[in-house]
This record gives sequence, structure tokens and C-alpha cells, in this order.
Amino acid sequence: MKDYRGEARLALTGFPGDPVNQGRRLDQIAKLAWEEFALEAEPLLRSADDSPLVRFLLLVYAHHGRLIPLLAKLLQGHRENGRKLIRLAMRLDPGLDRRLAQMILAPVKGEESAEPQTVLLEILAETERNEVILPVLGHFKESEDPRVRSKLAVLVGRAARAQAWIRVLKEDPDARVRANAIESLWEAGGAFAAASFEIGLEDPNPRVAANAAIGLYRLGDARGVAKLAAMATHPEAGHRRSAVWAMGETRDGRFVPLLWRIRRTEEPGLAGLAAASCEKILLAQAAAERQAAELYPLGTCRLADNRVVARAVVLDADRRPVVLHETDWRPKLGTQPAWRYSARVVEGLPRMAVAILLARSLRPADPDGAHLAQALREGLKMKRAADAVAIVHYRDSAAAASPGEDLRPEGARPVLLTADARMAVHAAIGAPQSATDLSLDGAAAACISALKQFQGARHLILLANAAAGGGGSTQQPWPWARQAAASGIACHAILIA
Repeated sequence: MKDYRGEARLALTGFPGDPVNQGRRLDQIAKLAWEEFALEAEPLLRSADDSPLVRFLLLVYAHHGRLIPLLAKLLQGHRENGRKLIRLAMRLDPGLDRRLAQMILAPVKGEESAEPQTVLLEILAETERNEVILPVLGHFKESEDPRVRSKLAVLVGRAARAQAWIRVLKEDPDARVRANAIESLWEAGGAFAAASFEIGLEDPNPRVAANAAIGLYRLGDARGVAKLAAMATHPEAGHRRSAVWAMGETRDGRFVPLLWRIRRTEEPGLAGLAAASCEKILLAQAAAERQAAELYPLGTCRLADNRVVARAVVLDADRRPVVLHETDWRPKLGTQPAWRYSARVVEGLPRMAVAILLARSLRPADPDGAHLAQALREGLKMKRAADAVAIVHYRDSAAAASPGEDLRPEGARPVLLTADARMAVHAAIGAPQSATDLSLDGAAAACISALKQFQGARHLILLANAAAGGGGSTQQPWPWARQAAASGIACHAILIA
């Protein structure tokens, strides 16, 4: 009998390094043997981590019609993580709340127990979406079940508060009331506050719009930055004054150069306000304890619509990823700040092993080899304590053996360097790890054997020298590449011209 649970465990382990192939395998296992799949998947889902693997598993559950029962189960047994998972599921599937409402309403005419409805009502209460609540309230308003009525009380209060607040933001004729309503949500956070700020951002009154921009800024939404920058150049003085005041409230240093320019215009009433906002920002920066972080740029590109995309890795002093909001980024185009931008966090893998097959001909003494060695050293600065790295040289002369000559590891197995062994890794660049003269197949087989022992994402990278006949090595169907793929190891080939 096939061990579907074991296969699911292997696919889940290999997913971070090969999400496409392992994701297909997981979906196949879910179709063939759901119970075995769920036994391995649910412990990961209970963590409620916002990771690529958890997001993928939620989509699999949704595709198979199992998402709502899963959320109900986790909410009862692991309340806090269940609530986190509900919010994550709502981001992946915005129609979840409507299906919940349909499931709640469908059995009303029958004789089913009220227990499922109470659980579904509790899930619905966690979605922070109020527009689908009213039909549910109408169907259950006569219920005598105390469990149902207690859940309804939460929904009634939330819906009433939301409707009243939105009515104030959209209909109250007094701008001061609308501005105060927005300001009262600055510390609230959550989806409802964000929706209210979005409404306020379009308000024609500058004070309301400025308060909404501050609210979005505090949520880490870069639209608040763009709105204040636009208001600072508005033809109406009221908008400019509100923007200058609001910049001071953010305590964000990116606004200081703009405020100094505004101050020099000597516009009556505005110059003094700009100076006061500058002072607020500078005093706040002097008092703030800043988290030490290093930024490693990964390159930029310009898209056809003229947008610029930049990628970077940000690590703290302990080589851990730094949590940043959109408003923590201060991008520039040339020397000028970019006011309108967005930022997306791509979650890094928790641990990774990388084995590099390095052509022996790429010696540090040569220009190409020297540049490569420096690039490897810079890349290895991003190595974390939980990661593992090995660099293994292979023979790549014109008389190199043909592909598939020897798949057995020659010499000692390369040790995947764990902990913080950067100096040992650097020493391996440009010098063999052992005296054995390894062919490409032999070096690759040795690395694959070592990578199989690592729990986490695994990558095998071939760095070939075109000048020494390495061009073919990036294109041929090498047997070791098939072996690596079968073990969940992602392979990459780079030709050094």
C-alpha cells in the first residue's frame, strides 16, 4: 500500500526549495488521500504563520471545500492562531465571508443542531467584514438558543458601530466631526480603521484628508506619504497647511527637505508651521533608538509602463530579516524622493542549504575569478546561523570527462558549513576542499549526498567557465540534475563568460 502520508511529509519539507513541483505533488496527494494529507498539513496550519507554504495549504483546503471546517476546528482548539488563520484566509479568499453567511443561512429551515451555526457565526465575527452581516442578523433575530444569541450580540454591536461610523464619515456636514472621527481611529488599527482612512482620503476637506493620510501612514501604508506630498503642492493654501502640519505628526525624516523648501517660500503662516514640523521631526529622530540594519540591493529594472522595480534584502546585526512597513522605505529616483510608491515583503525561507559547484579554472588570480570571488563573499554576508553553505571545486579542462562518467562521490563528502562559519567558506573560494581531483559529476554527486541530510530548502548552483569549455555544462541533461530534482533539490546553472 502506498505511503501517502510519508510522501506528503517529504513534499511539505521540499516545498520551500521547489514550490512548483512539490505543490503539484501535494495537490495530487490531497486528491488521492485527503486524510493522510491532512494529518501532515494541519500541524503546519496550526502555526498560522504567514508563509508561502501555509498560504498554499489554505488554497488547497479551499479548493477541496475543506477550508471552513478547518477554520472552525482551529478556532475551537487553538483560538488565537485560529483567528490569525481566518484573517490570512480572508486575504487569500475575499469571498469567504459571503460563503460563511450562506452556510449559516442554509440550514435555518431544517432541524439541524445550532452548534455548527455558533461556530460559523464566530468565524464570521473574526472576518472584520460587516456588509454581509445584516442578512444573518435578520434570520436569527428570533432565535432562543443562548449560544446563538451571544454570538449575534457581537455581530450586532459591530455592525451598528460600523454603520454609524461610515455614516458620520460620508454624511456629516461638519468637517470637524468627520476629522475627529478619523483621528479617533489612529490607534485602532485593523481592517475597519483602514477602510475608514480610505474614505477620509477622498474627503474634499483638507483637515479630514490629512488626518486620513496620517492614519494610513501609521498603518504602514505608503499611500499616506503620497497624499501628504501631493497636498503640499496643492493650489489651495488650506491643503498646504494641513499637509505641513500632518508631516510633523508623522515624525518622518523624509519630509524634512520638503519642509525646508516650503519654509523658504515665506508664505504667510506656512513658513512658521513648516519650521515647527521640522523641529518635531528632528527632535523625535534624536530621541529614537534606531534598529541597526544592513541593506543588500539585488538590482533594479524599469517596466514598460515606466515604473521602476527594486529588490533588496534587509538583515539586522544577527543576520535576521528586519520587519519593515511600506512607510519605513524611503526610495529615491536619482537624488529626488519618490513620493508615490508601494512596497511588498517577500518572506524569506527559515533555513537554507546552498552547495556551489565552482569550476577550478575560475581562479581568484584571474580577473573573472577575482570578481566572482568578491561576489561570493558579498553574497555569503547574508548567510544566517541556521543556513548551510559548501563550495566544491570540479575539474573543467578541455579533457574533462563526458557527462555521466562517474556519479559516485569522489573523496570526502563536502561538509555543509553551519553556524557562523563565514571565514571557512571564504577560504574555500579558489582552493579545493580536498586534494581529490573531482569531475563535475563526482562533485555534484557529493554535494547532493550532503544536501539530502539537510532539513529545509536546498539549492545546488553550478558556476561554469565558458573559456574552459564550461558552456555545454549549463545546457546538457546531466544525470546529477535529475537526481537532485528527484530529491527536492533545486538546481541552477550560471555561465561565467
